[in-house]
Amino acid sequence: MSVHKALSIVCVGILFSMAVSAGASEVEIDFTYVSGGGLNQTTMITSGSGITGNVTWTATSVPYPAGDRYLMNYLIDDILAQVSGNYWLPAANVTNLFIVFPESVYITKIRTYNYIGPDFGPRWSESDILVSSDGSNYTEEGMVRLDGSPAYTDYVDIAINDYVKSIEYRYYRHDPAGYYAINEIEIYMDAEAVVAVPEPTSIMLLGLGVAGLMRRKIKK
Repeated sequence: MSVHKALSIVCVGILFSMAVSAGASEVEIDFTYVSGGGLNQTTMITSGSGITGNVTWTATSVPYPAGDRYLMNYLIDDILAQVSGNYWLPAANVTNLFIVFPESVYITKIRTYNYIGPDFGPRWSESDILVSSDGSNYTEEGMVRLDGSPAYTDYVDIAINDYVKSIEYRYYRHDPAGYYAINEIEIYMDAEAVVAVPEPTSIMLLGLGVAGLMRRKIKK
């Protein structure tokens, strides 16, 4: 067997093992409220499982002034409004929402519960979902719309499958007689894909393989 062929086999084997170890492992990011998002605030800070640093949630409108019923933290409380009666309701119907990560995260999908339910009146969201890999340039990935017979348990999934630095919920349109509101937002990530570089062990094995083959060639 030639040195070049043997080296190719070693490289392919290591790359294959790296690919297997970096296989898809979709998990929901568990956001935990840290601060902000109050009645007169447009920014909320959270932590996120598997993420180093804080996640910043910024809206272009403060919450609707009705005590603590409509604050931003209800976007991540994992309790649908029909159960708790609490959800995010911005004061202005025309409102955009930005979710900014401290580092690029491999997002697999974004799930939005955008309908509140008849018990609370005609309140829902319709948005275009855009993502950015650098926090500046955004690309539209999908649309959140209301279907003909909505229920508060309905959700819209937008597939992403890419590294994302920030997400934008861009207001689309809404019934003027109602309110623009979001029930719940869930974001899913690939827990393995956050490792964007080879592991030190893989690099070491590759180096040892190359060194061994070169030593064999020199001896010949």
